[in-house]
Amino acid sequence: MRIVQIILSKGFRGAERHVAELAIAQARHHDVLLIVRADCADAGGRSIRDQLPPSGELPGLRVVTVGPGLMAPGIWSHIRRFRPDVIHGHGGRAGRTVGRLRPLLPGRPPVLATMHLDYRRRWYQNHDAVVATTDWQAQEAKLGGFEGRIARVNLWLQPHPIPDAGRIQALRAEMGAEAPGDVLVLGVGQLIREKGFDLLVSAVRGLERPNLKLAVVGDGGEISALKAQAADCPAIRFLGFRGDVKDFYHAADIFCSPSRFEPFGLVFLEALDAGVPVVATATEGARMILQPSDGLPAIGDHLAGDPNGLAQAPLAAVGNADDLAEALGVALDAVAHARAAGTRLRRRPVLSAYSQAASLDALERLYAELLAAADTAAIAAASKAGAPAPGH
Repeated sequence: MRIVQIILSKGFRGAERHVAELAIAQARHHDVLLIVRADCADAGGRSIRDQLPPSGELPGLRVVTVGPGLMAPGIWSHIRRFRPDVIHGHGGRAGRTVGRLRPLLPGRPPVLATMHLDYRRRWYQNHDAVVATTDWQAQEAKLGGFEGRIARVNLWLQPHPIPDAGRIQALRAEMGAEAPGDVLVLGVGQLIREKGFDLLVSAVRGLERPNLKLAVVGDGGEISALKAQAADCPAIRFLGFRGDVKDFYHAADIFCSPSRFEPFGLVFLEALDAGVPVVATATEGARMILQPSDGLPAIGDHLAGDPNGLAQAPLAAVGNADDLAEALGVALDAVAHARAAGTRLRRRPVLSAYSQAASLDALERLYAELLAAADTAAIAAASKAGAPAPGH
């Protein structure tokens, strides 16, 4: 199969990581053309290209760029030369651009998009299908009047090996937890208002626990304001963007997501994979992953019946620092209780619902269904016009 993948965002976050992993996995069995913007790096120089193999290393993968001022013509030109069977966009900018090009695309291949945020009709109305990574996205698309196929496909987790004891100790020291009695809370994400790190700083400051440390991994536009907020609190450290962030979960005692908006939250899966206790606000992503409505046994039989689901404490109210502090207090007490018993609080649930293999299979089935529907429509149109159908 010849597949075009398109993402037109800048920087490197969850969506870019997903598209890089998707293109690499598909290129092992198909011909994949990945289209990215020429200026895809963020202010720190990070981009999806950092996660892709060198040109020629993976024969099935070709990466091309389009200029920021000429995206539509560039995409059309690349698609015309590649002649794909299917076009798969990611996010609103790719959706809008490909949607406008749809009537002009040679061969009229099926077009679909993965919604990495919310559903907007103007982004996706000209698509044959949208991929919803959460139930609430699928519901939004349905209520928004999307007329094509709405496919529910999970994002996936790439399991990470447990670092050795020396590495964990070094990371704890880097994050400010050097004393044996220190309790380390970790936050991971882009430093923007939606991620709520100002709430986490307020919550940690309000707890007044002498051995409590907070480390935040990530960067973004809120960094100056956050550093000012924590200026007189040496227990709080900001470590910037780290490519080895998955190691940090293993070194932490608690992971906290204070988001005001979290549509999915790969950080939850990364934290659960490391076994670190999770505290979170009640965002859509947290409710779906940490408190699945279809029952806990599907994720981990040993957690069935726990009212907190996969979280260590009740989910805190979104935007409420006091409620977040209360949830952190519950988790901190659990950590202290485990330490008193001579153990480290860890639980690593089964996360097979978020395997890459299952999601790749679901996407391939979706591609095949869209291709079959396109063939059927082409045959019907040719028959009505009295002309031979394509391929006949």
